[in-house]
Amino acid sequence: MLIIPDSVTFIGANAFRNCTSLTEMIIPDNVRIFSTGNGDNEPFAHCDNLQKLTAPAFVLDIGYFPRKNLETVVINGGETLPQNCFRECNKLINITIPDSVEIIGAGAFGASGLTKLSCLTV
Repeated sequence: MLIIPDSVTFIGANAFRNCTSLTEMIIPDNVRIFSTGNGDNEPFAHCDNLQKLTAPAFVLDIGYFPRKNLETVVINGGETLPQNCFRECNKLINITIPDSVEIIGAGAFGASGLTKLSCLTV
């Protein structure tokens, strides 16, 4: 499990590239992430075994984020879930969304395996 502390405010390109043993990650809502948008220099490129993620909604809008094995997601801040952010996440079964999220983009859960959606009032 990787818990990024609140003292970290920036995650740069290739920071966790190829961390295939990473299965769970917690990212605080004050972190900003560098994204190139091309998929190869992304901070989490090829971390394809990630199963559980706790993160602010904006993290899902970076160019490449490993989604194929995600089972559980807890959104811990933000206002918008990006378009197609969990599209084809066949293993996704549970997501928790806080009341700060006001917009869920088109196709956000399209072709996913989602079976449980929880909306929290914080």
